Amino acid sequence: SLFPAACSVMGKKVVVYGACGVLGRSVVRAFNNHGGWTTIGVDLMRNDEATESVVVHPTPTAASQGAEVLRQIKMHGVHKDVNAIVCVSGGFAFGPISQDDCLEAADRMIASSVQASFVAARMAHLHLLPGGLLLLPGAAPAVGPTPMMIGYGTAKAAVHHMVRSLALPNSGLPDGCRVVGLAPVTLDTEQNRQDMPSADFSTWTNCDALGDRIVGWAGGRNTPANGAIVKVTTADGETTCEPL
Repeated sequence: SLFPAACSVMGKKVVVYGACGVLGRSVVRAFNNHGGWTTIGVDLMRNDEATESVVVHPTPTAASQGAEVLRQIKMHGVHKDVNAIVCVSGGFAFGPISQDDCLEAADRMIASSVQASFVAARMAHLHLLPGGLLLLPGAAPAVGPTPMMIGYGTAKAAVHHMVRSLALPNSGLPDGCRVVGLAPVTLDTEQNRQDMPSADFSTWTNCDALGDRIVGWAGGRNTPANGAIVKVTTADGETTCEPL
């Protein structure tokens, strides 16, 4: 899922980038459930749980993707007044460099994670309020080598680099903003269960619970430090978030 969602509560707004992915839907639902939020879902298709939906078309470059997303978001009332931008766009591709479709997989991973993060960061420069939160989609395995998922690991490592770079002074983000990388080990999704039916699901992270955690961070509750890559792990159904 490649694209954003914006929500407002009592004058506050949050943009959730990737509103129709599994985690994106959980994040939109979490903001709705916490009460008082008006949600604008933005993605390649409608998110009917959002109050409003912006549907955008897939584009081949960050420049074209960004132009379309930023134009549509502004039309829905986003203008230098966003408290948080939560980018949960992304996908997964397994395979080493010897796999025949490795270059196609690399294109998909770069588009869904790296390009989306660039657009989200540009949106933060234009529309995030001072002291706001920018969350980008990392991955715990990408802190080390990933030879059997080369495209995925490389794209997520690039996002980690963006997080650490944007957290520094003079990065172009408004004063006092926090930039955080979300790095789950494994999310509990229907697709993952189909792909790994013999796995221990009690070690997988529930997307709705993670959505609730993200709402807390957006509201200033236990928000990770600026520049943190936060590893999300689950054991016996209990989820913890720790900086790497």
